[in-house]
Amino acid sequence: MRWLVRLAAVAAAALLLMVAAVVALTQLPSFAARRQDLAERFLRASVGPDVEVRGAVNVDLFPRFTARLGDVTVLDVAGAGVELHLQTVALTLTDYPALLGGFAVDAAEVEGVRILLPMVSRPTPSADSGSGTGAATSALPAADAPLDSVDPTSQPVTARIVSVLTAVPTVEIRDLLLEEANDPQGWNFALRVDSLSSTYDAVAGAQRLSASGTYNGEAVTLNGTLDREAKPADGRFGTQIALVTRGLELDLAGSAASAAFDRDLALQVSGRSASIGDVLQLLSLARAEDGTARLDFTLAGDPGALAVKDMTFAATLTEGETLTIAGGLADLEAGTGLSLSFHSDLLAPGTAPPVANGLRDIVVTSLSGFLEGDLDKLVLRDMLIQTNAFDQSIREVGPISVGAVERTAKGQVRLRDITLQAGPRDRPVFRLKGTVHDVLELEGLVLSGAVDLPVADLLQAPGTGLGRLVGTLDVSDTDGTLGVDALEGRIADSSVMSGTLSLVRDDAAGPRAPHEVRLASTFAIPDFGAFAAQTGASSASHAPVTFSGMLSASAESLKAEGKASLGRTEITGELSSSLGPGRTLFEGKLASPLVYVDELVGLAAASRDALEAEQTRRNSAIAQGTADPQIDLARLVDLDIDISANRLNSAGDTASGLKARLTLDKGMARLDPFSASYMGGRIKAAVQSDLNADPTVVQAKGTVEGWPLSAFLNASNVGFATQGRLKLAFDMSVDPSSDAALLRTLNGTVSVGLTGGRLATGKLDLAGLGIIAGLFNEAVRNDSTALRCVSVPLSFTAGVARTAPALVIETDHVRVVGRGTIDLPRNTIDIYAEPRPLDGKENDLGYPFAITGALNGPQVGTVSRRPDARLYRLGAGCKRRA
Repeated sequence: MRWLVRLAAVAAAALLLMVAAVVALTQLPSFAARRQDLAERFLRASVGPDVEVRGAVNVDLFPRFTARLGDVTVLDVAGAGVELHLQTVALTLTDYPALLGGFAVDAAEVEGVRILLPMVSRPTPSADSGSGTGAATSALPAADAPLDSVDPTSQPVTARIVSVLTAVPTVEIRDLLLEEANDPQGWNFALRVDSLSSTYDAVAGAQRLSASGTYNGEAVTLNGTLDREAKPADGRFGTQIALVTRGLELDLAGSAASAAFDRDLALQVSGRSASIGDVLQLLSLARAEDGTARLDFTLAGDPGALAVKDMTFAATLTEGETLTIAGGLADLEAGTGLSLSFHSDLLAPGTAPPVANGLRDIVVTSLSGFLEGDLDKLVLRDMLIQTNAFDQSIREVGPISVGAVERTAKGQVRLRDITLQAGPRDRPVFRLKGTVHDVLELEGLVLSGAVDLPVADLLQAPGTGLGRLVGTLDVSDTDGTLGVDALEGRIADSSVMSGTLSLVRDDAAGPRAPHEVRLASTFAIPDFGAFAAQTGASSASHAPVTFSGMLSASAESLKAEGKASLGRTEITGELSSSLGPGRTLFEGKLASPLVYVDELVGLAAASRDALEAEQTRRNSAIAQGTADPQIDLARLVDLDIDISANRLNSAGDTASGLKARLTLDKGMARLDPFSASYMGGRIKAAVQSDLNADPTVVQAKGTVEGWPLSAFLNASNVGFATQGRLKLAFDMSVDPSSDAALLRTLNGTVSVGLTGGRLATGKLDLAGLGIIAGLFNEAVRNDSTALRCVSVPLSFTAGVARTAPALVIETDHVRVVGRGTIDLPRNTIDIYAEPRPLDGKENDLGYPFAITGALNGPQVGTVSRRPDARLYRLGAGCKRRA
């Protein structure tokens, strides 16, 4: 028994020594440094290597072991440059008997927490340096031995958060301040948590979370649960968290494959905002907009490689504008694999867009498109801009990258160091860099860079020899509207044309003041036929074409002047407009000393071919439902232009003294008055066409006086000389847009008269008097007949003229009455005429004759018919002229 007594004595002595050592270690001031070292080693194993316990460490041994740590600092949480300052930390172990089963913390209380979260990344400490950039710290001594073989910093963020909240059955945190006050990009904020508790519910097998505090001064509450035991149905660990603050409710529900939430997450996130303005204010941003919004998406995958799936966002602003976004992000942490579609209606539902009565009335009504790529290299595809006048599609803009997203002192969101390009990656159409100073108000945009635009794209032409417009471009919204400040360009690498373009916006008046834009341009096409071939058209004309001009415009006015050479034709022009509300009126003049009509017709033929080809393409697109509506300038712009030309030359035929006034009023185009001297006569007319009508019919009404009869009949090869001057009155219409031949759309009336008429033949009198009487007739003997009255009323239908009701020709002795048709599309004539003595009766019929055949070579021959009583009666209405 003695050895048992000795063993018990030794054990008691050892126990007393151990208790004495524990008491000495935990209570004596001389061991304060050792207590700090042990506390640091424990926290480093749980939190990370950059932990310092700078305050006193006090230990209570009764009723339970409780360690109270003062001034705990985590210099670099998880290598993210985050500094954590804890005023006091109290760790309470389980009851002493339970310690026999292992060392375990039963409760943790933290008070006075200060977290500094800079938004810029800081380099992680190197192997030979114990400090991170921006924080001066001393090297931390390595622990004698690790208390835990697992490095907590290697765990995903979700796992570290869950581990902190569930490390012990009860966690209490009070007076926590998470703030950033010196962020270089302005994203300063303050999150104050008055209290946060995490308590294990053994019945539910879950950790219950509850927190309250403020974010940027607005109250925030959070409640939720974290399963600590797997659900029997699927073996997964669930969670439900609800966050409520001013203007925002956020719900998170889902599950993970492990209790640490470190793999296979599936979380449904739903956010609702009853006031977008409140959310902006919560983020310390300017209250630029207000309305309601909802956001839903799913987070799926492992932490560090989470994907955002099935995302939908819908917002309705107070004025009724709506925005919807749908899509996802393949890798949230890497910011790659973005695929979003968006649509925004800028008018309230049921609101009709305002009528665009003028260019200044054009407003954007909706936007839609797709965003793809990575967050640092976005690509905008298939964007459609719809207005109340036209639609414009943009195939691709990107990649787009943003150097920094900043918040200004005024609460604006600023995008700095933006770079974007459009077109092929190897040779983009433009590369621009700049800044957007206020994203929420879409103001303060400044971009500049290079332009390299294929001319074929501008002209929608198939050719490869048109070259490129290369130069520099500056864009901004200096005067309140997005516009080009400067564009300097030239046409390069073209085999068929050359040119320069220079645009400058004068900002001398200062920001937000009306600016004047000046545009100077020159273009030269040495061979129009070669140019036309590049545009997909054909032209037999090889005439040179040049243009030079200057345009200046401001918010109130526009003025343009220029000179064009089309072959040998030179045209100068001036144009001006006072820009105001409503429709825009352009006034000016066009003048030419000599117009070579044949050359212009040759040039116009190629343009017509190109227009027809474009219309065919567009009709096909409309049939397939893929065509974009085009701007209808006829509904927005009015014109009042004086046109003049000294001479017009066409294949040796000339006209002179052309004067016309071209007006366009709410889609009604008019040439009124129009006058020109041609073939010795004077044409006066009024021409009009309603460009809003379908079909677009051109109507012309007027007179022609003084046309020599000889010039008119020479083309028909009548075989004898004529004298006299024609007088025509016409009221005609034609449909130039018809698919049918132009002449087949000719409709209306023409009335032809003659003054001073004489034919160098007596056959007309001979036909009416007969052979016997004709032998004694002076006109027959002299082969010279004076025409005392000529009346030719014609009615045109589909290009075919019919006498309406009859043509009448009177000489001093004979009256000729005829009926028939002139078919212009077929170039034929078919007229039957009955000549009679001037005072003859119905049966006093001479020799009836017919005029038939081609218009440029008609045949005249007698026919045998009975007298037509109707023709006889119709001849009584001719008014004789001297």
